[in-house]
Amino acid sequence: MVIKWVPTRKVARLAEEMLGVGISTSTISNLVKAIESKVEGFRNRPLGKSPYLILDGRFDKVRDGHRVTSRAYFWAAGVTPEGQREVLGWLDWSSESGRAGTEQFRQLKARGLTGVGMVM
Repeated sequence: MVIKWVPTRKVARLAEEMLGVGISTSTISNLVKAIESKVEGFRNRPLGKSPYLILDGRFDKVRDGHRVTSRAYFWAAGVTPEGQREVLGWLDWSSESGRAGTEQFRQLKARGLTGVGMVM
């Protein structure tokens, strides 16, 4: 599921607060299924040259079963030669570690990231 660990009921409540219209949990589930392949396509798209690579990590509280835990998410953004900033990928990791950073670099390289001159 694209929105991992977020119950469909919570998404439905949020949609109702934002849009003022009730949306059933089955509709939320169907929408997520419809966009999931597009999100995966975005996450796995081929990359090109990016002179600047920006890495960041953050911890978010997520529900995993009946427990709330902290999970680390590592984000990578790049700046294109034309100066446009774009999200290159993100990685869900259970704890901040060197292994997670290594995995992020491995994935970006495997997708064709080249031309990095500066990492921030």
